[in-house]
Amino acid sequence: MTIKQMADKLGVTPQAIYQRLKKNGVQISTLIDRETKELTGEAEVIIGKLYGPDQSEIKPTKQSVIDALNEQVQTLRTEKAVLLERIKSLEESVSSLKSDKESLTTALDKAQELHKQTITLLPAPGQVSQASEKLTWKERLTGRRRG
Repeated sequence: MTIKQMADKLGVTPQAIYQRLKKNGVQISTLIDRETKELTGEAEVIIGKLYGPDQSEIKPTKQSVIDALNEQVQTLRTEKAVLLERIKSLEESVSSLKSDKESLTTALDKAQELHKQTITLLPAPGQVSQASEKLTWKERLTGRRRG
């Protein structure tokens, strides 16, 4: 946060902040980050204490509220776009799984039909004749004899 933003937040001018810091023997250069040229977190607390017993008493300006709300709206729009993409991906997965289920159901039906046919071709236990004992499994299944 810059001194100007802090002044707006406190409802004073930037010059008033400079004067109050000077009056209390605080050098502004020690409160500003050299890289970002903004107030450090500690500086915000110090300035806030100079203007009131508790920083929570500082009332935000209409513009700062509007800016915060606009930022939240943008964040929500971004999250909405991400969620819509996720929904689309999940819908594609569901479609793929339904297709897989249908093909597996068809394969199972065919396997069950083949098993049913195999069971009907095999003789019942205890009813095997001597001639059929000499037949191979394939001959019993197909009903054809070698030779």
